[in-house]
Amino acid sequence: MKTTRLRIEGQDFYLAPETKVDELKADAIAAVRGGGDIIDFTGIEGRVISILLSPGVAVLFETIERPDIADDDDSSDGHYNPDDFGH
Repeated sequence: MKTTRLRIEGQDFYLAPETKVDELKADAIAAVRGGGDIIDFTGIEGRVISILLSPGVAVLFETIERPDIADDDDSSDGHYNPDDFGH
């Protein structure tokens, strides 16, 4: 199953599958262009995460394969092992 990893200043966040990545990217760009702002997103485990983004903060969006569950496996409890992502 594919998921999006968001890396901010070296810290990885795995986005919930229902995340609208293009909207989150637009929010991140607006925050930086505006001199800084807080953006909110939901992580893969259902946690809501708030991050202060400002100019000079490194942000990386990356689509990766998530090896711990298959595309047709709906039995996941949402937990994952970060070591499975090979970063």
